[in-house]
Amino acid sequence: MRSISCIALLVLACASAVPGAAATHSKTQTLTVRGSVSQNCSLTTSPLAFPSMGIGYVHQPGKTVAMQSSLGMRCTKGASVQISMDTGLYGGKAGPQFGSRSMKSSNGKSYLAYDLCHDSACASVWTPQGYTYVSPSDAGSSLPVWGRIKTGQQADLGSYSDSVTVTVSF
Repeated sequence: MRSISCIALLVLACASAVPGAAATHSKTQTLTVRGSVSQNCSLTTSPLAFPSMGIGYVHQPGKTVAMQSSLGMRCTKGASVQISMDTGLYGGKAGPQFGSRSMKSSNGKSYLAYDLCHDSACASVWTPQGYTYVSPSDAGSSLPVWGRIKTGQQADLGSYSDSVTVTVSF
C-alpha cells in the first residue's frame, strides 16, 4: 500500500509539471506607452560691423551703407516661434527719419541711426513685435540680418555702438 501511495503521488507530481496542465486561468492588461517631443530652440548671433565712414554728413545724402550678419536658429522640426529684436539701448535718438535704432558715439555726445532688416532692400525691418519662424528641420537655419545706415546724418568723429536684444519665444 505504501508503494501504491508513493506511485500515485509521483504521477500527480508529474502531471502538474506538464506545461498547460495546471494553468486554467489567465489575465491580460494593456500597457500604455507615451512620449512627446517638445519645442526647443537655440539661438546664436553674429556681430554686425559697418565699414568706416566719412565724418560730418555721412557720405552722400539719400544713399545707404548696408552690411549683413545672421541669426543661427536651431529649433525642433515644425516648431513655430516668434523672433523679435528690441530697439537697442538708444532707440531712435538719432532721429526716426534715419532709422528705428541708434548707435551712441564712444564720447557719448552723438548718435548714428540705423535699421536692422530681413532683406538687403530693407523692405521689412526686424521689430519688437516679432517675426514668425517655422523650423523646416532639426538641422538649423541661418536667417539674414541686414544692417542699414541711411546717409545724410550729421555724425561726429568716433566709434559708435549699440546692443540689441534678440528674443525667441516658443
